[in-house]
Amino acid sequence: MRGNLRSQELLVERNGEELRSYREAMEQSQDKLRQGTANADRRQHELLAEFKRRYDRERSRLSTALERSQAISRRSAHLLPFKRLNFDQFPPLVTSP
Repeated sequence: MRGNLRSQELLVERNGEELRSYREAMEQSQDKLRQGTANADRRQHELLAEFKRRYDRERSRLSTALERSQAISRRSAHLLPFKRLNFDQFPPLVTSP
């Protein structure tokens, strides 16, 4: 009976050690998963920030080009007065039957 009791105690100790090892392994796995997720989130934020910087630069460049184009268009309108054509004064195009 004492032998059975001792073997049960050894079995409980062994199971306890295995359970501790399992829990430690699970904690390490969870830590790695959290760290990987944090790294992925950080990379995603960095990529998004870079995309926003490029977008803002391109928007600024296009806005500047539009402003310059409009300024040139206004200046050229004063220098080169265009006469609007009335297309109703022209005869219709001849079409084949």
